[in-house]
Amino acid sequence: MLIENSLTVSKVLISFVGCDVVSYQALPINSETSLEFKDEMDLKWDDFILAPTL
Repeated sequence: MLIENSLTVSKVLISFVGCDVVSYQALPINSETSLEFKDEMDLKWDDFILAPTL
């Protein structure tokens, strides 16, 4: 519930992506889930940033 509330009131979504194979493979699913939530809730984010991490 906390994550859904945060996504609902956000103007910019920053998603941290690990620089390992498993994180890279999960990226399409995680991005799709975020974008589906955005569409279902009729949200308008100013930006959706993917930030690499080590």
